[in-house]
Amino acid sequence: MKKSQNYNLRLPERVAERNDPADIDDLTYDMEAIDRELARQKRADEDLEKLKAGKAELNAHSSAAVLAHPDGSVTDEKLGSRAMGSVRDKLQRLLELVGEQLAAIQGTEQWNDTPAADLAGARRSMDAFAAHAADKTNPHGVTKAQVGLGNV
Repeated sequence: MKKSQNYNLRLPERVAERNDPADIDDLTYDMEAIDRELARQKRADEDLEKLKAGKAELNAHSSAAVLAHPDGSVTDEKLGSRAMGSVRDKLQRLLELVGEQLAAIQGTEQWNDTPAADLAGARRSMDAFAAHAADKTNPHGVTKAQVGLGNV
């Protein structure tokens, strides 16, 4: 039996001395093959439409003015000014200000430098200073002459 090249359909053979009659089984087989192929193409078309919608969404995303983009296309210019408390400036400058404040709090040059002391150590120092300031027993041995009481 001869078959079609693309979809493997059953084809009646034409011979010079006779014509092969069409067989209902062959026609049914061919119709089912055509139906399967049309269904496959329909699914492929639906998938393609979904991809087109995805591509349209991607184009809208990539041309949006203010979005997070892995390609670095979102800049301070696109973000514009933002406010943090009473300060309004571009995001980069606001982040710099926060970094400067962190550095000042921890007593370092840069915000991400290791601080000289941690909070627990600072608390211990403050407690020790408060205890020393409250000590009225003259721990340094200060004399009357040193504070000028001899002149009174």
